[in-house]
Amino acid sequence: MSGIVKYTEEERSRILANPNVKSCRNSSITFKGEFKLKAIKEYAEGKGPKRIFEERGLTLELLKKHSTFFVGSIADWKRIHKKKGDTGLLEERRGGKGTIKGKRFKLSNLSDKEKLKYLEAQVEYLTAENSFLAQLRAKK
Repeated sequence: MSGIVKYTEEERSRILANPNVKSCRNSSITFKGEFKLKAIKEYAEGKGPKRIFEERGLTLELLKKHSTFFVGSIADWKRIHKKKGDTGLLEERRGGKGTIKGKRFKLSNLSDKEKLKYLEAQVEYLTAENSFLAQLRAKK
């Protein structure tokens, strides 16, 4: 299956009924940190990703995902765990660039003074980046 998976209201209810699921939106599922920790531990002990999910009632049919979803999820969780430890999985928040305290960053949400400060900082950053790239090109 390719593309973005969309869950119906009934599918979301079934997914949310699973005790290992923290939240389920139209096209994404967030699993509880405890489940993630157990999953990477069981994977390290030799259990397969598909089996880990299915033993907890999370089948491919229920999740409407392709089989690489299980492997990819565990690989992501292992990477986070290696970088941030247990708390990285227990307190994991979605987002990254473009988020401030877990909320999407939007320039339109800022006051005029904050916008000006942000844009000045951005100009300063881009000027420094351009200068650095010019120096690199000059060395070639």
